[in-house]
Amino acid sequence: MKQLLEKRSKLIEQIEAIMNVAETEKRAFSKEELDKINGYTDEVNQIDATIQTQKEARALMTIIKESATNDKQDQPSLLDEIRALQADANKEIEIGTREVRDGTHTFSDTAVGSGNAPTEIISKTTFADYILDKLAYISPLYGAVRHERFGNSKHQIPVQANKLGKFVPMKELAEYTKQVATFEPIKLEAHKFGTLITFSQEALEDTGYNVEGELMRQLAESYGLTLDELIVKGNEEYKVNGLNDFSVDDGVKEVQLPAKLTPETLTEMYFALPIRYRHTATWVISDQTAKALTDMKFEDGRPVLVTSFNGTPVGSHTTILGRPVIINEHVAELTEAGSSIFFGDLKRVLIVGERKALSLQKSTEYGFIRDEIAIKANMRLDIKKALGEAMVVGKSSVVAKSKGKVA
Repeated sequence: MKQLLEKRSKLIEQIEAIMNVAETEKRAFSKEELDKINGYTDEVNQIDATIQTQKEARALMTIIKESATNDKQDQPSLLDEIRALQADANKEIEIGTREVRDGTHTFSDTAVGSGNAPTEIISKTTFADYILDKLAYISPLYGAVRHERFGNSKHQIPVQANKLGKFVPMKELAEYTKQVATFEPIKLEAHKFGTLITFSQEALEDTGYNVEGELMRQLAESYGLTLDELIVKGNEEYKVNGLNDFSVDDGVKEVQLPAKLTPETLTEMYFALPIRYRHTATWVISDQTAKALTDMKFEDGRPVLVTSFNGTPVGSHTTILGRPVIINEHVAELTEAGSSIFFGDLKRVLIVGERKALSLQKSTEYGFIRDEIAIKANMRLDIKKALGEAMVVGKSSVVAKSKGKVA
């Protein structure tokens, strides 16, 4: 603006100089002088309009910034809301659609690497989205199945069980659809599950304590542990399906496991799966089964359980017959009667329906003696069977007490 004012002053001086010459000579302006005066006048008017517009724009931006600052100051933090939340009164805070605020939090080694993760790099991410995005790192089994993410609605939502796998000539499309596509919808309901997170009274009163970061870390890890169990065992009461719920009636192929597991049995399971599902298939076994396979070899001397030297002894880089292996503590052991080995394209086998509904309730009764506040977190999800033919199940016939469903 300073440069514009200086230019305006120079233009006015030039106009005055022309006028002084004409007055001294006591004559009218010449055509050339009139053109110059009109040109200088137009430039002055343009500068005046520019300066006025800049003043109005600056005033407007000041108002907008002040309004945004006031709104940010008026909006209470999650910590303030938890402090103000009346305990043991059936009142809750809905945080599923709340945006994650600036801050840092740390996940454990079983989650997303190590160290602190700044949340300020996340643009307009809600608590629910942020937690759901981290689940695949906490639960490899969750990362291997199909997920359908929905909003806060608590009603049933239909999804398609299977989809066409490729393009075919139009004259063959009708027949191919009959053989491959499954258009029957699957209704994903909103079953409610909960967990407790405790904070000391001192931590909640400490303004420097990162409550949001700690909540995200604990909620993500608890959610991952829950899914690890539900994806295998299901929940009979809620009719949440797990891998254990599949039978030959659902189209899966069953392979009877011998008393002592052999490489030939695994080869039989591998080739029992239809070829179109093998290149995306995953093995799911128990820790005890992984241990039994560690020293096992094929006849040509190749190890059954192949592990990358850059990874852990049994981890994400472990394969059987070229396909990845997931170790899950809820899969039946070889010494138990039940489904001890799963092999298939899990994204076609199960569908996990996740709701962004995530709420908190506060209670002082749980840790009253220890001066603790308990935060009960509620989330909603469902798991349903999809395409049974995309999985082979290794069944153990050892007579033993089998593991039950998730209570």
